[in-house]
Amino acid sequence: MVAGVGAGALALCGPAMAQTVTVHDVAGDMSTGGDVRQVRIVHEGRVVVRVHHKDLREDGAEGEQVFFDTNRSRPGPEYVISAGLFDGTDYFLSTVTRSWKQDRRVTCSYRAHVDYDTETSVYRLDRACLGNPKQVRVAVRTASSLPSGVERDWLTGYRHWTDPVRHG
Repeated sequence: MVAGVGAGALALCGPAMAQTVTVHDVAGDMSTGGDVRQVRIVHEGRVVVRVHHKDLREDGAEGEQVFFDTNRSRPGPEYVISAGLFDGTDYFLSTVTRSWKQDRRVTCSYRAHVDYDTETSVYRLDRACLGNPKQVRVAVRTASSLPSGVERDWLTGYRHWTDPVRHG
């Protein structure tokens, strides 16, 4: 991604410390169906992350990770939900090491759903899954395995966080 384009996408972030934040991403970061276009985070009774894609298909080979930062004094995310974006796949929530690697699975109430008609993936987590945080930031990454290698799309840039979304 060109640095100037990423900076322009950052200007579209919602207000800091809101209950809801919507972030737009540039089109065309991926040639496959996992291209992230917009992410909306709501932090109320649950934490809900809705990711809008371009050309999402049931027979694709894309996967997605939504990283959650609930403690800004600790570098990196504390949790990640990982899911396939194709029909018949599974998903799971885990803790994350400081180097952004999945660690231990978390047992709590959460759901993931992919809607191919609206080209969205939606993640709903009880706040307790994330330690009942006062605020949360997310970073979203999709990836697709191609014969030429792995293609990735990070929301607005590599390991870039959204603005904090305060519980409301």
